[in-house]
Amino acid sequence: MTSPDPQHEEISVGRAIWRGLKCRCPNCGKGRLFHHYLEQVESCSMCGEPLAYYKGGIFVPLVVITVVITIAAIAMLIIELQGQGSPLLHLYAVVPPSIVIPLLLLPSAKGGIVGLMWSKGWSDEQDR
Repeated sequence: MTSPDPQHEEISVGRAIWRGLKCRCPNCGKGRLFHHYLEQVESCSMCGEPLAYYKGGIFVPLVVITVVITIAAIAMLIIELQGQGSPLLHLYAVVPPSIVIPLLLLPSAKGGIVGLMWSKGWSDEQDR
């Protein structure tokens, strides 16, 4: 009986997502997942795993927008419950985080979704 090849060992879904959240290759965890801010690499520079097939598509913005709306709603609710419901305060408390948080979350969210898609063998593109 031969030992399993470390290059093709079974990676759990959670581990692949975690590696994607760290913007690393879901297969080896060492190679970079993105060439630039959100430009995905064709293949991993360390293990050679092809990654271009796994795109996040419209699911990435949906996840990020859901997180941002939840945070904004909680912030607005806290302001209202404290009795400081000034429109200017809402503007200052909601708009800047609504711009900064998506910019910080997008690469990790896309990486996590790519890790999930890679581990399950899913793609958002139709086979032609």
